[in-house]
Formats: sequence, structure tokens, C-alpha cells
Amino acid sequence: MVPARVAARAARATARPRWAARRRDQGVPRRAGALLGAARGACDRTCGPRGAVRPGRRRAVSDAVGGARGGPRRHRPGDAHSYALGEWAALEALRHRPGAVRAVLLDPALDGSRRARLTLAAERAGVPWRDDARALRALRHRSDARALVLLDASPDALDATADHVALIGTRNAGNLGAVLRASLGFDLRDVALIGSRLDPWSPHVLRASLGARFALRVATFADAQAYGEAHPQRTVATFGAARPGRPSVALPEAHLPRPVTLAFGPEWPDASSGEHPAGAADGLTVHIPQHPDLESHNLAVAVGIVLYALRHGAC
Repeated sequence: MVPARVAARAARATARPRWAARRRDQGVPRRAGALLGAARGACDRTCGPRGAVRPGRRRAVSDAVGGARGGPRRHRPGDAHSYALGEWAALEALRHRPGAVRAVLLDPALDGSRRARLTLAAERAGVPWRDDARALRALRHRSDARALVLLDASPDALDATADHVALIGTRNAGNLGAVLRASLGFDLRDVALIGSRLDPWSPHVLRASLGARFALRVATFADAQAYGEAHPQRTVATFGAARPGRPSVALPEAHLPRPVTLAFGPEWPDASSGEHPAGAADGLTVHIPQHPDLESHNLAVAVGIVLYALRHGAC
């Protein structure tokens, strides 16, 4: 005797769905009806039961809307364009890179002296501006962003005669933005990203740098060898915590010849092993004197300390 539970399951499996019967009666083949049902299910999974966009799909929808209709879309690594959110970022872009700015988009709710300052800066730089609430809603991450600047993300070339900051394997956009602010504060305008997946034109980096990115030259290199081949005959000073068995010089005692490359990051080859970037003329390991209870400094803090010492002749 077949159990009632098994019999009920078999009956449900062999029963013809009501919607299939209706579509067949209306002249729609059963296979076509099944395809329509599958399409409806896919739509429900994407948009919800009543067409409401699910939270996990909002970014994809905004990307598709911006790209398909000719408007600005979210930046992707390697894009030839980018954008920066915020009034200060827009002003800094117009000040330092007016030739790279395509347009300035404003929120219609922005008025008064803030609007006048942005429109005047755009007109002086010869850059068009317009009100575009839709683009701001699609691209901004915070509702208080009232301005957006569209710009060309062209690669930079470092000045071979100037000092460089080299960041190895940096992954956090906030850390990179803080380092760029510190570099500009001490007038060091050349930064190399080595072995990093960060895009120097990422909107996250532009926002974290508070516009300092526009006043700097930031170039990316696949590895230390690529950097050494592009900039040979340079002194490379590797900065890290003092550790037993690794000879290093304290920052106040390091006499760095110029131009110098100030390297920060765990992936940089140890200078004591002789594994310098190709073409490097010299290399040394330098540590920042600190309390023994502290293991290491934050990247931006370490860069700021070293740049301060370099600018004031303390190393």
C-alpha cells in the first residue's frame, strides 16, 4: 500500500498547472507558456513582486540606467573617465586640472553663494555646467553631495628629478587618500603605486583625498622592477618597524641623498638583501623611532612623519 504522503506528492507532480491549461486553451503552446512563466519568475527575483527594486540590485540598476541612456555611469578600473563628488573636489579639479574637466553637474537644490562659487569657477575655466539631479542621484553615495565633476582619467608621468613616495600593495582607498593629502601638505607631488589594485582615479580615492589628487602626479607600476626600470639611478629608502636581525637606520640619523624614493609597504624588497628595483643606485632600510609597545604606525601617519622630517632637514 502506497503511503498517503507519497501518493499526494506524485499527484502534484503529474498534475497540469492551471495557468498552462488556460494558455493552451487560448492557443498558447505549453512550452511557450512555460517560458513565459520562467521569464515572470526571473523578473520577480530581480525587481520584486510589484516591480520594486531590491536593495541588492540598486547599484546594477543605476549602472545600467547611466550607461544605456548616455548619462554618466559608475567608474570602473581602467576607464578613460571618472567623476568626483562634492563641492570642494569640484573646485580643486577646476583649479588644478581645468583641461581634464568635461562638465560640472549641480543639484538644483544648491543655491546661494555655494552655487555662485562653483559656476564662477567653471566659467573662468571654460568648463560647461548644468543642473542634473538625475545624474547625482545615480552616482552619489551620500545625499548631501550637491555637486559632481566629470573628468578625463588620463595617466600621469612622474617627475624623474623630484622625490617620490612609493606605496607598495596599498589596498585601502581611504589610506591612499590620506597619503595624498599628506604628500600635498609637504609639497611632495609624485606618488607611485606599486603592485596595487587601486585605481588612482577612483571616485573613492578622489573623495578621500579631498581634492589633493588633482594637484599630484600619481602613476601605477606592476611591480618594483617596473618602477626601477622607469626611474633608474635613484636612492630607495624603505621604511618599516625596527626588528631584530634586520639592520636599519633611525630616521633622524638617515642622511638621504636627493632625489630619493620613500618606499612604504610590506611587499617592498628588503634593502639589506640587495633586492632593489632594477636600476636603483642605492638602498637602505629606515625605521621611525617609537615606543616599544607600538608595533607599527598607520600608513598615512608614517608617511606624514617621514615627509615632515624630510622637509625640515631632520633626515
